Amino acid sequence: MKIMSKKVKFFGRSIPAVAIALVAMAALASAGLLSYYGMITGPATVHQSLVISSDGSTWKECTGGYYDNCKITYDATEITAGDTKDFDQPFYIKNNLPVGGTWDYVYFKWEYSIPKNLLDGLTSLKVRWTTYSAGTTEPSTCDHETSIPLTGWACDGNMCTLEISDKLGEGMIEKFCGTTIGLKANTIPDTYSLNINIVPA
Repeated sequence: MKIMSKKVKFFGRSIPAVAIALVAMAALASAGLLSYYGMITGPATVHQSLVISSDGSTWKECTGGYYDNCKITYDATEITAGDTKDFDQPFYIKNNLPVGGTWDYVYFKWEYSIPKNLLDGLTSLKVRWTTYSAGTTEPSTCDHETSIPLTGWACDGNMCTLEISDKLGEGMIEKFCGTTIGLKANTIPDTYSLNINIVPA
């Protein structure tokens, strides 16, 4: 073949064309193999910013979707239909973000879930709470009380839920001090469960 005998002048020298073609192919092959000079990888573990505690000192987080890791369960309580009663069962939530130059909030929702028969029998549902900075002395009293609306609940079969938006500043602790439950005299007797979930907003 004539191309094999063809020569090309390069810097005043005659070089066979086939040699130039082989050098070019080798360069292309090297470029294909060398896509980067090095790679460094490292794991990063992300912790949730909002944690929960039953005593204000041992904090739990729901890691990897395992919600039992952060579940707080209280003993059953009793109330007579027609009565109003305080249940002092505290728990704590904390914004684990370090206090920095700018104020950062964690936005979340309180998701209340109760059976429809209990919702129908309520005259009032109130929660007591207080907030303080991590590292400071916990207040001896709860200085806030919020009435949970008895309307606007979404019911699906026998269960009803209501979401209430909230936020907590960095390094802050919110103590949920307890609930006040008021019942109608004709509330259907049963053993009910009131669930409170803390969910991302």
